[in-house]
Amino acid sequence: MSSGGRAFSTSGFVIRLLFALFIVFATYNPTRYSYIHLLQDPQLDLGLKLVLGLILFTLNVFLLVTALDSLRPIGIILVVLDCFGIAYWLHSIEIIDLWRGETLVLSLLATLATLNAAGLSYSLWSGRLSGLTHIAQH
Repeated sequence: MSSGGRAFSTSGFVIRLLFALFIVFATYNPTRYSYIHLLQDPQLDLGLKLVLGLILFTLNVFLLVTALDSLRPIGIILVVLDCFGIAYWLHSIEIIDLWRGETLVLSLLATLATLNAAGLSYSLWSGRLSGLTHIAQH
């Protein structure tokens, strides 16, 4: 258990991953159920579109800044390479087809969400391994 009563656990990472997946896929995905497709709907009020856009933009920026700040370039590269390796492995055992454009986009969006979740979880994970806690210096 780290100081402040926070501890890293698999369930905590899964919750952060689900949150990151929701934010990334709510912003854009190849289906018609995303904010980008919602913008094209003439029946919805412009004010609602703007509020949803600002909320999604703020959450995406928060997640990316958190990932960039906590993982640093080496961590980002490792997470991205891990995700690409898993996608290639799934492609090689014929579970997914990376030559399809939709599958490639979904893989890239899942990589972005995993990067965001890793950024949210990094401080707790490294505290669990080393016993050290991180304090933001701004």
